[in-house]
Amino acid sequence: MIDERLQNADRELRTFLYYCQDMARLYEQIREIDLKLNHYGVSSPVIRSAEEAKYQRGTPVYSIQPLLELFSSQDELIAEYRKESLFCRSIQRKLTELTPEETEYLYFRYEKRMTLRQMGDQYCSGKEMMCRKFEKILEKFI
Repeated sequence: MIDERLQNADRELRTFLYYCQDMARLYEQIREIDLKLNHYGVSSPVIRSAEEAKYQRGTPVYSIQPLLELFSSQDELIAEYRKESLFCRSIQRKLTELTPEETEYLYFRYEKRMTLRQMGDQYCSGKEMMCRKFEKILEKFI
């Protein structure tokens, strides 16, 4: 039976790719909000008369509410991005300490989603041997 610390390391490695992809999504959302904020700061409506200005004051163009909502949602996205970034960097640091063979095992296990039995067949060893190798790799992530 695999102990709890090894299970946590396994779980972190399984979610690592998801977090990296999610960081890219968050980054794009942050950039989209930046573009919207720049648009609000640069452009303003053309007012042709004083009468028209009376009606435009209540529109979103003159309202500060959309800007506050954009700033708020951007702050939330940045906080989430930073949290995921810390997690990914900690995993990346640990990945650099692995041998090329260990990195290859992780690639097949987590990116290609191969079972230990399939990997054992591929590397001409049994499932038990692959379990022991993975336990040694996971111990490096504890």
